[in-house]
Amino acid sequence: MVRMCIIFLRMIMMDTLHGGIYGWDRRNWTIVSKSPTSVTYKHVDDADEGFPGNVTAFATHSVSNGGVLRTTVHATATEKTPIMLTQHVYWNLDAFQDPSDSTILSHHLQVDASKVVATDSNAVPTGPFISVSDPSTGPSLPYDFRKEQEIGARWNETFDICGPGCQGYDNCWIYDHSESNKVGTSLWSDKSGIRVDISTNQPAVQVYTSYWLDTPRKLVHGGPSLNYSKWDAVAIEQEGYIDAINTPEWGVNQIYGPGDNFEWSTTYKFSTVH
Repeated sequence: MVRMCIIFLRMIMMDTLHGGIYGWDRRNWTIVSKSPTSVTYKHVDDADEGFPGNVTAFATHSVSNGGVLRTTVHATATEKTPIMLTQHVYWNLDAFQDPSDSTILSHHLQVDASKVVATDSNAVPTGPFISVSDPSTGPSLPYDFRKEQEIGARWNETFDICGPGCQGYDNCWIYDHSESNKVGTSLWSDKSGIRVDISTNQPAVQVYTSYWLDTPRKLVHGGPSLNYSKWDAVAIEQEGYIDAINTPEWGVNQIYGPGDNFEWSTTYKFSTVH
């Protein structure tokens, strides 16, 4: 299962996940160009929901030989304004072919990151970072995917870390290295044998194991009488530091304007593990 949408995260003085009350994931995007291997969409945000300036964004999806999918987003603004874009893809590499187990808990995950952003009960960053391992004793925490492990390997330890009453992950990992020319995140399934390796120009990645997912399935996945529900997919979103505009101690600038454009790029390389 791959669901594509561009999410807009312009954040200012509140948590405006997905871009506000009506985020860019629920806006109409216009196709402005296409070829046998690519398609480009355009969206214009006319100072929507009180943000300064008008923002024009172009999102291009392209494919190439060798099982490569690449997405780029280019955004310009008429005034200085906060911009943070990502692509929200829900992955289930088994495509719901096993009716007895539709979750992604047996998928293998590897993330080149040794810290995650600490958040409050509303998923708003509080400033500190959480090390994926205890610096005093060395044991790793459930966040530690530097060496691959199944997503559900430490599932009983994930209660409440994605919010009160939530089990699983919905956290922002900060990459240890630049991932533009190397793999930052990998996901694969032994059941289907499909693997995806992800590289990006972004400094962080959000991993969300879909605790709140509840929407009818596509017909090819057994729907619409069945729903995609909690843990049926994992979203892996390449992004900037979440809510950095309200966390000045990080020293991260997410303000863009005339002559200072936003650029987002991520490459997905598909292969087989057996």
